[in-house]
Amino acid sequence: MGTELKECKFLVEDIIVAKGIPVDEILKKAELIGADMIIMGTHGYGLVLGALIGSTARRVVRRSKIPVLVVRQPEK
Repeated sequence: MGTELKECKFLVEDIIVAKGIPVDEILKKAELIGADMIIMGTHGYGLVLGALIGSTARRVVRRSKIPVLVVRQPEK
């Protein structure tokens, strides 16, 4: 039961909200569903490397066994 977007031809199957440590929950869910890739946004509020990528995204990239695409969110 997905939603097809006119601008992007892909399906959104689920939106998941979970309690816990974000990195652990993201990686657990990706493994559970057999994801091919993790895609996540970042604001990049950390230090040094964090200026380009946030701390949660950085940890997911380091620990993930599958590819991770990180998209920089626009500044408000």
